[in-house]
Amino acid sequence: MPLAAQLNVFGVPGDMAALALLAVGLLAFGLAGGQRFSIAFLVSLYIAMTLVATLPTFRAFLLRFSVVLPAQTNAIAFVVAVAFATWLLAGTAIADLFKLARKGFRAWWQIAIASVLGVGLFASLFFPMLPKGTWTTSALLNWWFLADPMPFMWALAPIFFFVILRTEK
Repeated sequence: MPLAAQLNVFGVPGDMAALALLAVGLLAFGLAGGQRFSIAFLVSLYIAMTLVATLPTFRAFLLRFSVVLPAQTNAIAFVVAVAFATWLLAGTAIADLFKLARKGFRAWWQIAIASVLGVGLFASLFFPMLPKGTWTTSALLNWWFLADPMPFMWALAPIFFFVILRTEK
């Protein structure tokens, strides 16, 4: 039985519960680190996707030397690239993690929206990278993040959010 089917928290599928936990974590980091962290995370998702898109070329190069990468390489590279790019782009957001400045709480709604958009974009990019058969997603996750045209909508939503933030300032 797949792991997602085994986990069931108050009737919520395990994969959706994991995404909700990720959203809460992003919200906490966003509130502690300010908008800088939230925006850095959203931008790092686009950077990581671009990096992962070049992996087939890298795999073809490694095959010349008889090096075979595991099937999970794309998903692992994506998560590592998101974490590293967020760390680079956020600057001192991690250093400000425990400073609960008033400036950070002033934009709480922006951070909350950025957290939800970040989790949605992460889910729509990450789950298709997992090898077929290793993870069975729930119907709710398929409907909200993977069914057409949702991946496209999740990719556009942060861009529209950036435009709204830009016009507000």
